[in-house]
Amino acid sequence: MESNYSSALTISSPLYVRPGNPWDNVFFFYKAIQIRVGIPGTYSISSKSTINTHGYIYNNTFNSSFPGEHLLQEDEDAGDNEQFMLTMILTPFMNYILVVTTYWATTIGEFAIIATGPGPITCSSINVSHMESNYSSALTISSPLYVRPGNPWINHVFFYNAIQIRVGIPGIYSIISKSTMDTHGYIYNNTFNSSFPGEHLLQEDEDAGDNEQFMLTMILTPFMNYILVVTTYWATTIGEYSIIATGPGPITCSSINVSYMESNYSSALTISSPLYVRPGNPWDNVFFFYKAIQIRVGIPGIYSIISKSTMDTHGYIYNNTFNSSFPGEHLLQEDEDAGDNEQFMLTMILTPFMNYILVVTTYWASTIGEFAIIAAGPGPISFLPVNSTNVQSKYSTALTQSSAKFRHSLGDTQRSNYYYQAIRISVSMSSVYTISCNSTFDTIGYLYNNTFNVIYPSANLIIADDESGGNSQFMFIIMLNSLLNYTLVVTTYEQNIIGSFTIVIVGAGVVNIVGL
Repeated sequence: MESNYSSALTISSPLYVRPGNPWDNVFFFYKAIQIRVGIPGTYSISSKSTINTHGYIYNNTFNSSFPGEHLLQEDEDAGDNEQFMLTMILTPFMNYILVVTTYWATTIGEFAIIATGPGPITCSSINVSHMESNYSSALTISSPLYVRPGNPWINHVFFYNAIQIRVGIPGIYSIISKSTMDTHGYIYNNTFNSSFPGEHLLQEDEDAGDNEQFMLTMILTPFMNYILVVTTYWATTIGEYSIIATGPGPITCSSINVSYMESNYSSALTISSPLYVRPGNPWDNVFFFYKAIQIRVGIPGIYSIISKSTMDTHGYIYNNTFNSSFPGEHLLQEDEDAGDNEQFMLTMILTPFMNYILVVTTYWASTIGEFAIIAAGPGPISFLPVNSTNVQSKYSTALTQSSAKFRHSLGDTQRSNYYYQAIRISVSMSSVYTISCNSTFDTIGYLYNNTFNVIYPSANLIIADDESGGNSQFMFIIMLNSLLNYTLVVTTYEQNIIGSFTIVIVGAGVVNIVGL
């Protein structure tokens, strides 16, 4: 007769050290099954599974702490496809224990038992006192940072959580992570020092669990203090995770608070902010507003500096000084998108008595908007804006019914009913300048090299703009030469519009503005 039984080895199955395994400090999931027969005779018990199984038959009792006692027979590969097959005489009124485990350590999977003999075999699972404990937390931008042991990169840091774990019952425990992140786990004896993460390390793992999760399996004893450090394979990764621990008794998990402080700073990039050509931008003849901020720390350590904005931000850290004309000099680190939602995240070791300059700019040229900086580390960060030498010049006038009219290229080219005002501009210093308009009506601006000819309005034209300044106002960002004169022509999108307006010019030098 043939008898069948199906079950599985899972992460919740008990663990032990199977007899005859050739490795030190490895453990095996197992399933203990009571088998009994009603008719004496020779029986064959074989496994069927995708895992490489190993089977043991015990007389009457099985003790996982002493797996060599009462052992009658074992087998690994007598069956097909790396399956065990145990053949022996079984008698009624005797109690036999079949232990199903694997050749390779900490392997899980389904299996079936096929038993043949002169009579049926009854199989009953033996419940082993095994408990599951759970703990959930997250790595965030406020989590502490360190350099994890064994990482293959230079100057990369990792968020981590330190968790104290204790047990009340000695035995073999399995500690497994569950997360969308690629996790890495470390177990320490008694203490953990993030500055010396190799000290007191008992065990580490990266991928023994499913889906790039760690699985740590080891003997834990009461009255001992263990520290579990949860981090990630990839640097500066954040996200939620859970810990599933199984063993002969419950595991208590308590978060270890690490002294980590958060500092905040808020500001904005505006049309009055200085402009420069940021390093690494892929475009020619474009400029970027920026904000330079001096940062200092009082406690050495690893700090994370993150932006929060509706703009796509780009961040740069400089050693001591920043020169917008040579933005590659003294550059320590830059980032564009390591934070969420197109925000930069700079992570590095900062030391007291050093002066650092954080430059906040944008991925896209001439972008303005508010931003916040969130910095986390072992101590507070002080922020001090670095005052730029930009000069703001203003000129106010109006289009009236006495103003001249012309036919311009951005309006109805068949009509000449557009009032305009021509303004002469010269600068004291060659640099990048922002020229913008402020008015209640929809303005259009034209900038000419030296002179403007109303009969030929396209002659000498350098640039024209309609709405780059927002609110239907024009804005130019352009390099102006101190040796040249320029003519700015202000007109309207609609015909026959009159009203006052103000021209605001921001740049490195003084601007001479004269109405023509």
